[in-house]
Amino acid sequence: MKKHLYWIDWMKVIGMYFIIAGHIFPMGHEYIYVFSVPLFFVISGYLGHVENDSKLFWQKIYKNLLLPCVIILLILHAEQILAQIRIGTFAWINIPTHIFNCLIGSLALHTDAGGIGICWFIYTLVLCKITQQYISKSRIANGIAIVVCLIAAIFYNYNDLHLRNAYINSTLAYPFYAMGGV
Repeated sequence: MKKHLYWIDWMKVIGMYFIIAGHIFPMGHEYIYVFSVPLFFVISGYLGHVENDSKLFWQKIYKNLLLPCVIILLILHAEQILAQIRIGTFAWINIPTHIFNCLIGSLALHTDAGGIGICWFIYTLVLCKITQQYISKSRIANGIAIVVCLIAAIFYNYNDLHLRNAYINSTLAYPFYAMGGV
């Protein structure tokens, strides 16, 4: 029987308060997020583990992350579509673009192109879990992945790139996720 780790609960609470503060107080939010978002990825990495059965891994990913993400996205996009219908700007031709941008992890939600919006964290977490599942057994491969992610983060920051995509977020998040796993 596993022992409940109360300190993990407290770390989540602290992280949630910082995330809420960052949303409520936009002044200085970038400083709050430097701590709170990585904290969640470290905790997720600490709680994550590699499944021996690949089928079980994908079932858990689907049930615990992908299905809730799709439900949230359906609600968000339905709200957006209803708002567009109300003001007369809705176009059926935009629906495939919305779906495509969700599949590729585009972050923008409230545009004509759509995207995953607030579900970026779930999407990024799925990518981190997949990376952990398939490369963490090899310390060398995991180390290379972390180094590549760090180089990408330096490159994004140095060039002041603001690429709004969950794939990009996963390169920034994976080192924290891997740190939690260690």
